[in-house]
Amino acid sequence: MNRAGLDYLDEIQSQADQAQAELLAGLDADERRQLHALLEKTLEAHRHEPV
Repeated sequence: MNRAGLDYLDEIQSQADQAQAELLAGLDADERRQLHALLEKTLEAHRHEPV
């Protein structure tokens, strides 16, 4: 990947981090971990389904 591509990835990662922080602002650290675990479990349950 070239420099422009890496710079773009950095930019969109920063934007994604900011959006996630805003979305999850009402949750404490334990609640965030619980949400993450539940979302992982949900995704894993549907992992082998056709898209």
